[in-house]
Amino acid sequence: MNQTTATIDNIKSERDRFVALSFCWADFLLELDADKKIVFSAGALPISTSPGKSTDFVGSLITDLVTVAHRPLVERLLDFGLNDDRIDCPNLQFNSKNENSPYYSVTGYRLEDLENHYFLAFRQVSISANQFQDGAGNLDDDVVDVKAFSAAATDKIRTMLDKGEEVSVTLMQFPNFSSLHDRLDSSSEKRLSDTVRSYLNANSANGDGAGKISDGKYSLVHQNGLDIDQMSAQLQEITSSYDPLGEGVSVESATIDVDGAGISDEDIAQGLLYTMRQFRDSSGTDFTIGNLSNNFTSLVSDVLDSVKSFKEIVANGDFFAAFQPIIDVNSGEIHHYEALARFNAADRQQSPYEYITFAEETGLIWEFDIAMVKKVLTWMAKSANRERSVAVNVSGYSIGNLHYSEQLNEMLYKHPWSRGRLMFEITESAQMSDLESANKFIQSVRNSGYKVCLDDFGAGSASFQYLSVLEVDIVKLDGSAVRNAQVAPKGRAFFSALTSLCHNLDVGTVAEMIDSPNSLKFVRECGVQSVQGFLFGRPSENVETFDPLPQIHMFPNRRK
Repeated sequence: MNQTTATIDNIKSERDRFVALSFCWADFLLELDADKKIVFSAGALPISTSPGKSTDFVGSLITDLVTVAHRPLVERLLDFGLNDDRIDCPNLQFNSKNENSPYYSVTGYRLEDLENHYFLAFRQVSISANQFQDGAGNLDDDVVDVKAFSAAATDKIRTMLDKGEEVSVTLMQFPNFSSLHDRLDSSSEKRLSDTVRSYLNANSANGDGAGKISDGKYSLVHQNGLDIDQMSAQLQEITSSYDPLGEGVSVESATIDVDGAGISDEDIAQGLLYTMRQFRDSSGTDFTIGNLSNNFTSLVSDVLDSVKSFKEIVANGDFFAAFQPIIDVNSGEIHHYEALARFNAADRQQSPYEYITFAEETGLIWEFDIAMVKKVLTWMAKSANRERSVAVNVSGYSIGNLHYSEQLNEMLYKHPWSRGRLMFEITESAQMSDLESANKFIQSVRNSGYKVCLDDFGAGSASFQYLSVLEVDIVKLDGSAVRNAQVAPKGRAFFSALTSLCHNLDVGTVAEMIDSPNSLKFVRECGVQSVQGFLFGRPSENVETFDPLPQIHMFPNRRK
């Protein structure tokens, strides 16, 4: 008897002890041979289509026992074990006549010393733990934060590069996901989402390098050479198994190779963040992942060139503030001005949207927000009328940025004269994921003597949540909400109730995008306190443009 055979016999003689210890965690155990056939089982396998004892399944392929949807996942998990890595998966489902058959998590290893056999332990996972609540309807529970995922992916990429491994990042999307969504109940859709995510993780670096970016969109970090076409085919097979029509959805993908040559971790993170935000926020043909560069150095180089250019714009102050008045709806008096960013392009009225969007996508917006505060403070200090109040924008992206908070506090400390005159208007409020922390920032600003306005109010259902958590001085009623209220049958009642709520909470109201006399009349009748819009002139570098105020005759209660 050779040493290897003796070792195997010794371990088998202790099998009962190991099984007993394993059952402290597991519900049943399987041993598979190198061909993935069951050679030993302990515990009751949850397969209702076959009778009796667990030994009935000896000789069966493990892939024949799990659901069709999970067969590609099991195949990939066992292939993963070939690399001497731990096998982990949060949800596998076995063949059963019961549609609501339980899910099992699996953990195990392939042991080369034991004839390359697989040793797997299965444990039932509760429905609540897997978040398979019927009617939950919240498909964003498992969507990753893109910024956090980019940072984690960067760490994983750097670790792999340092080991000499070749790394790639693949973006995958299901273009017809919405059609499949309409054919699934909430429980089936959640299970499909979990199965897809588990399958992608099984194919990713270390089994945990994949993330769901949004519904039907995923990203994963993996070793170079992964067969993406085969993955796509198996994913379509998985979606077909859940689809009542059996059609499933096709898969589109783009793979970016990360060569790592001369690229810092910060550069990798910035390139990933920019790309994944574009990928997440795209709709229709806005962003075609098939057109992505397949070389990460090239992609990062393009992003970094744009980053460098934007940083130079900020450092050189190559932008200016254009002012637009916020006007008392009855008296016509200017309450304050909003300072709007404009860039020194050929067209001085060119929209700053592309610049600001780029800054938000690359994490540079906090730097620009600080630069804009400096620009406005400088203008206010030189202004002939030192009593003018000005609101400067701060993005929801910047609210939670420590650098922004520190530099803002330092600036305000050096300019105490700005108290009561400088205001802050929060834009992109949807990016404030932690409202409690956001409110702490807001209150620190207010307690220092500066008013805070919340922009885009009324544009979404989350607005009321913001109003209940965030204590602000003013809300700016979104222009689309103003327009919709004028055409919807119940629009006036809803809009009036909204302004009444704000009044009861002692929160001021500003209606934006007032571009016609009818709009002015409508919001006045609904109880809005202040207005802003092109009816009173376009934003201008020179505030004297608004003295006298255009259309001043529309304010019957104005001071003569």
